[in-house]
Amino acid sequence: MTGHIRRNTHLDTVQLEDVSHYLHSRANRSADISWLRTLRYVQTVLQHERDEQASLRAYLREAALQAQVLSVATVDQAIDTAIATWRADNGGADAPQVGETPAVNAILTLMYPSQRLGEELLEKARALSNELGAQPLRFSRTGKARFALYTAAREEDRAPYGSRIGSDSPDAGGTAIGACWGWVMRHAVSETRGKLKVTSSVPVWLLRANPIAAEETLAEWPEMQPFLNDAAEPTRLVDLRRMHEAVQESLAWEPVLSAGRAAPLRQQDASTLPPEARAGIPAAFMQEIQSYTAKLYAERTYFQDTRVFIPIGVVQRSAGGPVRYLYACASAPRVVHQYATTEQYDAFTRVVRRSPAAREALSTSPNWRVMTTSRPVSTLIGQWPTGDSKMETANWAEIRDTHAPGGLSRRERSSAFHGRSTRAQRRANGGDPVHQRRQHVQLCFNRAFDNLMGKSPEPRRTFYRSVESRVRSIFGVSDDSVPERRRLEREKRFEPLIPAAVSLSPLVWNTRRARGMGNRLFPARKSE
Repeated sequence: MTGHIRRNTHLDTVQLEDVSHYLHSRANRSADISWLRTLRYVQTVLQHERDEQASLRAYLREAALQAQVLSVATVDQAIDTAIATWRADNGGADAPQVGETPAVNAILTLMYPSQRLGEELLEKARALSNELGAQPLRFSRTGKARFALYTAAREEDRAPYGSRIGSDSPDAGGTAIGACWGWVMRHAVSETRGKLKVTSSVPVWLLRANPIAAEETLAEWPEMQPFLNDAAEPTRLVDLRRMHEAVQESLAWEPVLSAGRAAPLRQQDASTLPPEARAGIPAAFMQEIQSYTAKLYAERTYFQDTRVFIPIGVVQRSAGGPVRYLYACASAPRVVHQYATTEQYDAFTRVVRRSPAAREALSTSPNWRVMTTSRPVSTLIGQWPTGDSKMETANWAEIRDTHAPGGLSRRERSSAFHGRSTRAQRRANGGDPVHQRRQHVQLCFNRAFDNLMGKSPEPRRTFYRSVESRVRSIFGVSDDSVPERRRLEREKRFEPLIPAAVSLSPLVWNTRRARGMGNRLFPARKSE
């Protein structure tokens, strides 16, 4: 029982006297008997910890009173807080014994009154912030008797993730990171010869409702409030940095995609191609395609299609919402067919020569699609990712409900399945053709990214066409505000939905024109 208690239960801020009060209080016995069992268990744990820490607490109490750092009235509370903070910073470890000098000294340091310590070190913390060239946000004491200084991120701190933060105007310059910035820099600080010195720095995401138990705040500036987030971290900064680097590397595809758009690259005259496109698919990428396909064939006796993922951006539709990573995806054999040189095509054909399905794919042009994932994919060649990197089609990259080209035939219109109507009935309804409905139709790249960035005319057109129906939906029997509400609804103007933060590759977005330009590189064909 004792070992189980020590390993799995930590009740540092619960007082034994409070638990005993509830156990012996007749006014609190109306609850289920299981609560009494829980309180008995908690009482056993607290009594066990108090017995184990008796010698340590006596030593700490005597040391604090002799040094006149604390009074008799405040010393016990300071000991409780210091031990709880030390245990939180050490993964819930048991309180040290008196002979463990470094740990005991750390607890003694934590017992020093934070108000007095803050007054002594506040000016030094401000001086250190000025030396760093950053806005100070919070200065705290850690469970290891050291200090932590929180500051707003500087330009050099944000540089690995993009030089521009949030959804600035397209001509603002720099590259946005595709996520609303809510991180702060945490500097580990040590005191040497009366001066504070930074030993390490790391960006962290702070939650308003989840304060850091292993730290005690000595000073906090008003500028800290905007960085206390209500939602969890939308994505990892390391993922943002990886994606930013991958998007920059993917720009090497531009001359190849442009040259191979109209016809397969190997079927064109090499002298008419740009010098950058004559090498075909980038050598390292082509080697990865061949290696992955050969490995796949060694493990299976059948052909299983592989995919090529080209990073094209990062988007966060709303502040505090999830961050999505964008990829242009297509079948790897079809990419080889369209963009490989003759040598690359022959080498890949030798790998898949046994499969009729693979050879058929090697004679078909690719159909590029926009796919999104919650985390960057680990490899740009492979099957559809699963788990955290599961690929999904974005709702702004497709039409959820539309109809097939052309109307139904006369025979189809007369069937009960399609509603069975006569020519006179259709003429009475305005003569509109009857169509077969289709779901989830893929948009071309230009329309998809115009939708994403609020440039598409379709939402605006739909908004103004529905004005009268929205006005008629406002009614009331005795409500005098109906005319005013209808007037306001009729005067309302369309406001496009723009992402809170977005970073798009030049492969799909023209920043100067603020328009999607993906069709010139990623043709989306009707057949897959």
